[in-house]
This record gives sequence, C-alpha cells and structure tokens, in this order.
Amino acid sequence: MTGGYLAALKLREYRLLWIGSTVSTLGDSMTLVALTWLVLTRSGPGGVGWLVFAFGAPVVIGGLLTGRILARYGVVRTLFVDSLIRAAVVASVPIAELAGGVPQWLPYAVAAAYGLAKMIPLAGVPTLIPDLVGREQLNAANALEMLSYGVGSVAGPALAGAALAFAAPGDVLAFDAASFLVFAGCLKLMKRRTTGADESAGSSVTGALHFILSCGPIRTTTLMFAACNIGLGLLTVLIPVYAVTVLDSGAAAFGAMSASLAAGELAGAALAGALPVRRGLGRAIAATQLATGLAACGLLLRPPLVGACVFLALVGAFSAPMTIWAQTLRMRLVPPALRGHVFALLRTTMQAGAPVGGAIGGAAVAGGVGLATALTGFCLGAPGAAGLTAPSLSATAVLAGGKSVATGRPPGEDGRYAAADGECGGRADSGA
Repeated sequence: MTGGYLAALKLREYRLLWIGSTVSTLGDSMTLVALTWLVLTRSGPGGVGWLVFAFGAPVVIGGLLTGRILARYGVVRTLFVDSLIRAAVVASVPIAELAGGVPQWLPYAVAAAYGLAKMIPLAGVPTLIPDLVGREQLNAANALEMLSYGVGSVAGPALAGAALAFAAPGDVLAFDAASFLVFAGCLKLMKRRTTGADESAGSSVTGALHFILSCGPIRTTTLMFAACNIGLGLLTVLIPVYAVTVLDSGAAAFGAMSASLAAGELAGAALAGALPVRRGLGRAIAATQLATGLAACGLLLRPPLVGACVFLALVGAFSAPMTIWAQTLRMRLVPPALRGHVFALLRTTMQAGAPVGGAIGGAAVAGGVGLATALTGFCLGAPGAAGLTAPSLSATAVLAGGKSVATGRPPGEDGRYAAADGECGGRADSGA
C-alpha cells in the first residue's frame, strides 16, 4: 500500500518540494490560529469573519495573475521569491510586538497579503508535480501533497493553541516566517530549473477558460468545490466561536478542534493515496462531499469537546479523498501547455468560496451557533448530493469513450478521463 509513496519520495526533486511545502504548511497553520486568536480577543466573532474574508478575498486577484507569472518566470523561481516575500510579511507582526504593539490593521494586512499570494503555491506545486514524477506515481504524489497539508495542519493548530497559553501571537508567527525560509532553501536545492510551466508561456487565460468550460467533469467538480469552500469558510468562523460559546473554553480547545479536522484530512488522504478509485471516480467525489456535509451537521447536537473533535475529524476524513481524486482527474485531463493557467483558474474559483463563507459566517454566528452550523452543513454537503445525479460525473461520462486530449490514448489504457462527449475540449495553444 505504501509502495507508491516510497517511489515518489525516492525522486530527489519531488522529495525536496514535498519537504519544503510540508514545513511551510506547518507554519501557515500556526499563523491561521495565531491571527484568528489575536483578532478574536480584540474584536470578537465579527472580527474573525472579516479576517477570514481578508485571507480569501484577494485570492481572486492573485489567481488571475498567477498563471501568467508562473509561465513567464518559471514555477520554481516564482515559488522561491514568493517564500522570501511572505517570510518578511509574516515577520512584521513579531517585529511590531517588539516595537511596542501590533496595530489594529496589521493582522488584516498580513491576511490580505497571504490571500493575494495564496494561489502561487496552490497552483505552482500541482503544476510541478506531473513534471517531477511518472504517470504511475501521480495519484500517490497528489496524496502526498495532501498529506503535507495534513501533517502541517495537524501539528500546527495544536502547537499554536498550546503556545498561545503562555506566548504572544507574534512568537507563533515568527515560526511561520522561518518556515518560509526553509521552503525557499529546498527550492534553491532543486537542480531542475525548467518545468512544463515554461511550455505554457504562449498560452492564454482565454484558452484555459475555454478548456475548463468545455470539459464536463472539470466544470462540474469545480462548481462543487467552490460551493463546498463556502462551507469551509463558514466552518473556519464556527470552530473558534463554538469553542468559546458552546464549550466555554479557550485557545487550547480551539487548537484541538482545528487539529482534529486536520487529523481527519490526514487519515483520509493516506487512505485515498494507498487505495485509489479507478472507476466511478466522479460519483465517489460527489459521495464523499455529501458525507462531509452530514458529518458537519453533527455539531448541531452541541457535543462536548471530544464529540466535536470526532465530528470534525470525520469532516476532514471525507473531504480529503475528494480533493485528491479531483486533482488526479485534472492532471490527467489538462494538456501540459495549459497546466499553469488552468490550475490557477481552477483553484482561484474554488478558493473564492472561503471568503464568502467567512463573511456569511461572521453574520450567521450572530443568529446563533445552530444557524451557522446548519448553513455550514448545507454548503458542504448539498453540492455532493447534486453531483451524485450530474450526468457529467457518471461512470460512462467520466471514464470511457474517447481519447484524452492530453495524450491521445484511449482512457481505458492509461486511466485518463474523458468528458461526456468522449473528450475534453479546448486547445493547448494560445487560441481562445
């Protein structure tokens, strides 16, 4: 079951990428907890909602620029420069603490900077993966990417929650600044300086958008994930408010709940990478999304800390496989020349749901935790229910029929996927 993982990690370039992104993710998770707690203690639940909005709203702007930046400057170089810049941005908070105090606006400015550059690693890392591993290791490599987020996210919230009991938020953020430098160091050690992203220098956003809209499985799953991310934005606001109002607890409970969510993602990602679904992938994605929403509805019972952690772990466990399977589907469908633009557009569209959910969550918690929980469960699960009956995600529509645009081979031979009409439309050149 672990052979695919080991084969991918034996590849030096991929191993460096995975180690660097994992350490960086650990710092990111600690930053989210530290900034959220800083704002919650200063401005209350409404401030947390606006912080989530600040984290997510600039993603749209950054996402529209990311594909062109990756194509022009190269993925590795762009990730390296991005890491150095964000290390300086995050370090501004501990520096401000040492200088006498953190201004009210600074956490939101740091969050906005995160959001503006968020799509660079989210699009850059999956753009690199198909160039660093073989086709037979693709699903395991995608699972390892998800595991890197899981490993960092499990330890990050728990460590941050414990640290905030005796340390200032700036101390936690100093670690994140260091983690960006570690990622930059790993990228610097990579010998391979050119990637498939360079082939997309002549492609366009218009061509990528045409491909997305004409490819049924990608189009449907993108809409499903965008709606699901509204629910995740709601959940980001709900968790700290639940810890304070329902559990009558503090940062430690908040960190434990966040870590449970990440632990579930870690377990789900490990299973999905070891036991990939090769048939009925579209319906499997939809089913796990529906299960994610049902698990979130468990918080309507207002369980104590242990019960809340169990339900959040289930949310993570069901949400991780659908993310991995959808990413594998995209990598097998998207032509290399469009990869940077397509991944940037796809993840921008999906990530745009989080700030909307954060803003809704900030307002919903004013009506009570029950209302916020119900909205969270609906946004997470309803798209999955719709996907179970969507024609573009049926077994015959997703896996069968024609040839892959990316390879020209029948999908039955190499596991690649076709749209409902036998192929995913769109061009690999700069055409509209």
